[in-house]
Amino acid sequence: MKYIRIVGLLTVSAILLAGCWDQKLLRDVRLVYGFSFDAGKDGLLKIGAAIRENPPSTQGPVTPESDVKTVEGKNVLDGRAQLDHQVAGNYKATKAQVFLIGDELAKKDIYSLFSQYYRMADSPLNAKVAIVKGEAHDIIKMRRIGTMLVSEYLFKLIKTAEKNVMVPHTNMMMIFKYTIDPSVSLFLPHVAYNKKKNEVKLDGLALMDGRKFSGTVLDIDESNMCMLMYNKKGKINALTIKVSDEDNRLPLRNYLTVNVDRLHRKIRIQPVEGEYPLQVKLDLELDVKVWEYPKDRLDNPEVRKMLDEQLNEELTKRAEKVIKKLQKSRCDIFGIARELIAYHPELWNKVKDEWETVFSNITFKPQVHARIAYKGSTN
Repeated sequence: MKYIRIVGLLTVSAILLAGCWDQKLLRDVRLVYGFSFDAGKDGLLKIGAAIRENPPSTQGPVTPESDVKTVEGKNVLDGRAQLDHQVAGNYKATKAQVFLIGDELAKKDIYSLFSQYYRMADSPLNAKVAIVKGEAHDIIKMRRIGTMLVSEYLFKLIKTAEKNVMVPHTNMMMIFKYTIDPSVSLFLPHVAYNKKKNEVKLDGLALMDGRKFSGTVLDIDESNMCMLMYNKKGKINALTIKVSDEDNRLPLRNYLTVNVDRLHRKIRIQPVEGEYPLQVKLDLELDVKVWEYPKDRLDNPEVRKMLDEQLNEELTKRAEKVIKKLQKSRCDIFGIARELIAYHPELWNKVKDEWETVFSNITFKPQVHARIAYKGSTN
């Protein structure tokens, strides 16, 4: 009898207590899937919000649409308050996939844009963040790119670039970690909008100077080189260099394309005498596979040796070019400051007060050692 009472009590409790007192049903809210931030007039913040709309269900599949709202506010929360006056019903940013920042606004401070999100429990901390050439609003107002909503397209574009190691893995949460740690710098995907072609593409990496965009962008080839120097590689890391000027009738025969199969990077910091008391050496060892070389003859050791030397020379030049841009932008993506703090504390104490100036002027010597390790299945 006692057993029956206990079972009955548990059954009644399960029925009465089922559910959640603070549940938020998706059917009751409108979801913002993408935001754009730009510098507005008179110091205001221009915000664009792409709100996902699901048309009334009919027979057959339903194609979602994007309703774009634009407001100006004193800060992000004030802008969201302005959105309340334009959006019918409650809206949530918990499912936001992407945040786009116009380059002019990004040159001031990006952390301030996300400050309030770091204080909210349901913030979309996994959302992707990108710097946009020109106004970010020009992209968000497109609503749709091809068959996808603009926010979905950009999320997948950046996600694919991360998978292929064209850009580093970044999201809103990682930006917070970088901005509170001055010993290592951040770099973000850079996106461009072509109004004539009405297309959006990833065109490189935006280099950050502390919490703000430096204004310097690495193009696609430089970004590829930069990620290798960052000690990251994907399944596909194709590098194309010009190896001769002999064939004017068919210029493609003058080029060599290889893919990086193995990567090893070593950074050495050496104290030196002088105004800027350190020197950094970055050695990059690459084993590469030949993907395209119309002239062939790769079974000849002398030909392979010649191509190795040309690869070393050209890739070292590219590495030097990337380093110059990083130093000009004061973008310490390699964490040289962190290495000094950990392994050279006395040296760090000498330079920490003027680290940005020191980083821009230290001697940085990159050297690439490439070796053709695989020349093709037919050789």
